[in-house]
Amino acid sequence: MQSTLSLLLALSAVVLPQPAEAESVIVHVAPQSGLAWPAATAQLVVRSATADDEAAGEATLPLTDGQTLLNAAAGDRVTCRGEDLWCPEVRLRDDSVRLPVFPAMRVTGEVRVPRPGDVPVRGWVQGAPSGDGAPAVEIRTALTVAKGHFAFSAPRLPLDLRFTFPGAAPVYRWAVQPPTEAEPETLRLGSLALRPGGSVAGWIHDEESELPLADATVVAAPSEVEGAPRGTHLHRQRAKTNQGGFFQLDGMEPGTYRLVVEAPERAPQVLEVVPIQGDAETRIGTLSLARLATASIAVDPPRDPDGEPWRVVLTPLRPLPGERPSEVQISADGSGTARDLRPAEYAVLVRSSRGDTLLTRSQEIGADDRLLLAVPLTRVEGTVRLGGEPLAAHVVVETGGGDRVDLDSNEDGVVAGWIRPPERPWLLVTVSWRDGDEEQQRRLELVPPTERDGVLPLVIRLPAGVVYGQVVDPDGRPHPGTKVTATPSAAASRFGSIDGESGSDGRFHLTGLESVAYQVQAGGNGRAASEVVLVDLGSGLPAADVRLVVWPTRRVAARVTVDGQGVPGAAVLLYTLGRTPISMEVRTGPDGTFFADLPRDAEQAVATVIAPSRLLWSGCLRLGEETWSIALPALPPGTLTLTTEGRIDLPPATGGRWVLLTGSGGFIADGTLTHWNRRLDAPRKVERNGEQLTTHLGLPALAADRYAVTWSTASERELATRACAGALPHVDWTVLAPAGEAALELNLTDVQARRLRSADANGPP
Repeated sequence: MQSTLSLLLALSAVVLPQPAEAESVIVHVAPQSGLAWPAATAQLVVRSATADDEAAGEATLPLTDGQTLLNAAAGDRVTCRGEDLWCPEVRLRDDSVRLPVFPAMRVTGEVRVPRPGDVPVRGWVQGAPSGDGAPAVEIRTALTVAKGHFAFSAPRLPLDLRFTFPGAAPVYRWAVQPPTEAEPETLRLGSLALRPGGSVAGWIHDEESELPLADATVVAAPSEVEGAPRGTHLHRQRAKTNQGGFFQLDGMEPGTYRLVVEAPERAPQVLEVVPIQGDAETRIGTLSLARLATASIAVDPPRDPDGEPWRVVLTPLRPLPGERPSEVQISADGSGTARDLRPAEYAVLVRSSRGDTLLTRSQEIGADDRLLLAVPLTRVEGTVRLGGEPLAAHVVVETGGGDRVDLDSNEDGVVAGWIRPPERPWLLVTVSWRDGDEEQQRRLELVPPTERDGVLPLVIRLPAGVVYGQVVDPDGRPHPGTKVTATPSAAASRFGSIDGESGSDGRFHLTGLESVAYQVQAGGNGRAASEVVLVDLGSGLPAADVRLVVWPTRRVAARVTVDGQGVPGAAVLLYTLGRTPISMEVRTGPDGTFFADLPRDAEQAVATVIAPSRLLWSGCLRLGEETWSIALPALPPGTLTLTTEGRIDLPPATGGRWVLLTGSGGFIADGTLTHWNRRLDAPRKVERNGEQLTTHLGLPALAADRYAVTWSTASERELATRACAGALPHVDWTVLAPAGEAALELNLTDVQARRLRSADANGPP
């Protein structure tokens, strides 16, 4: 069980409503075990206190049982005074109170500091009786330090004590035993070594038994939060828990730390952002460690298509920093065992000896689980062509649910292999090949013909459009190693954005483009960018030559705050507007500050903030010259449920994305929503009713605002431009109140039907 002192510390920050004071109070004096009735000289002390808990005035009465205090004459708390007596201070909240009286002892000690001139003159001691069945009373006394020594009165019981002095980390003494009969009056604590700086303290328990874990290891290291202030000297510290599961790391430099807690045969826990301030103590409460799990695995069929044993990979869906997947080699009979797993939800991947992922599913793994993994297989055969010519390429086939199979076509474009039967009547295919010295890659949807004689035909036809050119700086010099992106303007495009990179001479070459219009840009993603150039391959041109001029950027400092306080560890997604629009993601440092290299002409940006304080917000900002800020709302966030409906027998709703629009002039795209949802363990539920597929996505920490959901075929830069200009589509807005709940729905059936009609009209890609 957690100690009484730890409970008192946990409650010290909680403000509870106080009941109205009674007109009169009866005080019942209760001598504790081993104490005779107090002498006649003992006094009942009635005090009224100031806000800092110091006595502003007091009155004394005889210490007798059943003493009645009138509210007009009494203070707000009572205690006792007398030789060899100790009482806690009891608040006068009800019409009768119980005042326990304990035998007293004098506690003495001295403080030891690194430099003699830093000896404090004042401090506090807080504590409680220790051990099972100990009385639930609190010790809280001001200390006066004279020539390095202090003394105070306490009950003659085993005690847990916490000492605080200005400029130093708290000092703890656990299970201090009362003096022996040889010297019953005084308990000598010895020296308390004071260490300047901040500290962090807490308790480590076993999750199942809830008992303290002794000898657990706690390591504090500088947090890997980007943008931490330069010049800080944060260092690693290590501590062990005591028999009560308590740990303390003291003498720490101010900053942001990562806390890693480990114990034998237990799954570790990691606190990624733990702020340490000056000489203050950070309390993390109680952390519970679960026992490591074991899972027995059986795969059917017992061997892969090549007759070789399977491999099973278990990857935590929400991994701890530094946590790696567990790989299990399956035996020839299809069995295996995964050991030393952290109890959690895992992505379970069944891979062939070639490395193909033929089954993926999520699985909650507890103490001792058994996984039965059935892997049905289908043979695929077909061809890969580029503009009508055979293409030797690497082909990745995804059948749904995370499956991934790697195939290779030969010089004649012939490809063959095994896949798991598709969950839906289409495949997602990624084709990679070399064009001279450059690597090309295209991703497309494929609706294969009907299976014949147990073989699924795989016919891949890639368009042969080309965009090439050079990336240069404003003076015309080549700009090597710069990302070049061609984004189709047509919503009906099957391929999405196509990326390349400029070579040492600044030249680039993109192959496999459709006969549609493309927006081509160099740079971005936090780096200097070019203007967006429109290239229309739909006008009959098989190729286009473009020149992309990369313009310089300016570095700005910004800060994310709530109620004026910086928010550390927040992810900030920026989409800037202007002649050279760019997108980027940065993280805030310990004081909420981040740095960004923005185009010089950028005056506005849509910012989306994912804060560790569990808040999701997006809005349009006006950018200052050098510094600007994002002030997040201090109102409690609400919960929004997004529901999308579609047909499982139709192609997926691609060529666009579902987007959450905000009344603050921002937007949150589907990838951001999914990322946020997974970080918070928010509910995600998929329902199938016949051919109807419904997905419910919960967002439990959304800023209070107006929201609407829409399907958009625009790019992020277009969405940002429209959001800041207020040129939004006609949508129905829903108000999410502070701490409230709201729901939005989006039916994708019409979008899927348009995709199917487009595929029928243009033929298979």
